[in-house]
Amino acid sequence: MSNRAPRLLLVGLALLLAVADASAQRTCDLISSSQVFYVQRDDARVNYVSLPRLQCDDGTYMEADSSVTFEATSFTQLFGNVIFRDPERELRSDRAQYFDRVGRLQAQGSVLLTTLEDGSWVTGEDLVLLQVTEDRAEEEVTVRQGRPHAHLVPRASTDSPAVSDSLGAPGPEPEDVAPPDPYEIDADVIHLVGDRLFQARGRVEVVNQSLQSYADSLEFQQDIGRVSLFENARVISSDTVSGDNLDLRGDTIAMSVPNNQIEEMESRGHAQLLADEVDMRGPSIRLIFENEEIESVFAVRRMVAGPESGVGPADYPDSLAGPIQPLALAEDFRLTGDSIEADLVDGELDEVIAIGTARGVSTARDSLNTEDTNELIRNDWIEGDTITATFGSVPAAPEDSAGPEADSLETAAATERQLELLVARGDARTLYRATQEPETSGAGEPCALEINYVLGDEIRLFMKDGAVERMEVENPEGINLQPSCSTAPGGTSPGSAEAPGPPSADDPPVSPGASGPPVPSGAGE
Repeated sequence: MSNRAPRLLLVGLALLLAVADASAQRTCDLISSSQVFYVQRDDARVNYVSLPRLQCDDGTYMEADSSVTFEATSFTQLFGNVIFRDPERELRSDRAQYFDRVGRLQAQGSVLLTTLEDGSWVTGEDLVLLQVTEDRAEEEVTVRQGRPHAHLVPRASTDSPAVSDSLGAPGPEPEDVAPPDPYEIDADVIHLVGDRLFQARGRVEVVNQSLQSYADSLEFQQDIGRVSLFENARVISSDTVSGDNLDLRGDTIAMSVPNNQIEEMESRGHAQLLADEVDMRGPSIRLIFENEEIESVFAVRRMVAGPESGVGPADYPDSLAGPIQPLALAEDFRLTGDSIEADLVDGELDEVIAIGTARGVSTARDSLNTEDTNELIRNDWIEGDTITATFGSVPAAPEDSAGPEADSLETAAATERQLELLVARGDARTLYRATQEPETSGAGEPCALEINYVLGDEIRLFMKDGAVERMEVENPEGINLQPSCSTAPGGTSPGSAEAPGPPSADDPPVSPGASGPPVPSGAGE
């Protein structure tokens, strides 16, 4: 029998993976087959082809173990080792059905859809492809069942140095551009819109060379390099060179990754950032990167929606309206404020600034407390309209030696970041405690804590090992409670001495920047 009938009926199959206008006319030739025949059913013909191999004039190629085409409904079924290939992509599956009139392809069984240009691919057990039509401006692909997996190679955005600019100026040579790191994505459902939008939902897991991400759903706008994670979002980054770790969590996390380079991350709603040197929490946390290293971190109490508010959607979770202040934890220091900014230099914490009802609390000397210590004086603290905490490098505490072959030079060079200076400005005040040495030896009650409460326009606390070493105050006021601490028989019991009052008018003035009330011995211990 002539091949003319199946050739005409299978012309529609050439549209399967095409991204051009569906109205374009294509001609496909049945270049080989094992057997071709048809039957007549109710004035409509059904065509059967064994081992069909079709080549179309637009470059589309199709094959299968067998096919059945129903002329009345323009419906085709393909069975066994199905392959559809056009100049851009290739689809393989065990079975496929094509509805010519509506431009719909369905494929089942070991589905593999591959982008030939960059090697991206998606696998699953069930695929639905909707072609471009008059009512559908972009092609759509949905993959589900069998826990779909995508190997996604990110594309360079239009402003990439690897892409020619709008004036036609060439970018760098290909050998100068490192190949992008692919994303390995697992989800319950994967959905693609054209070649610009990748979506996934249901227990989404993303693995990249430097990132692992988790969420209930994901949206990747490939044309502009923006990734959004929704509900139970989490991003983990490990630097294999420095060993630094980053763990960002929130209701929603948005990432700006043009040209596969992280420029910005923002977590909204119950946001938390865990890094090697800082623990920051708040309604919203934003990270700015430079050369893929964190340069600045911002935590705010409540953001204002608008085009300049950062990456991600403009509608914020309800948790952003709460009264909770952002919080930063570093070593034994806790800092809160209406907004907090942390600056890093070469990946190390350098400065943290809290603005608006700022308060810093040190827990470095909790050992001074007893069961009877009043809650009001259980911690050293500092408050102000603005608090700036500055950190510096100090030798790291020695660890157990790994043996005689341990590298002593590397051990000696090890450092860690430690709080060095606290500066409070605007309605500044601080309370810090000090221990006292007994005047005489002998049995007796322990010495009471010395309490220093100071107010000023600006307070500077110089820290060492988490405790106040010395203090400077501009326009100081305050009180120093220094109970007597004699343990000799018959001596005055701690706390029985009358506490000195605040500075009087006859006291010598303290010039701006000069040292305030002296820190008693033991305050820095």
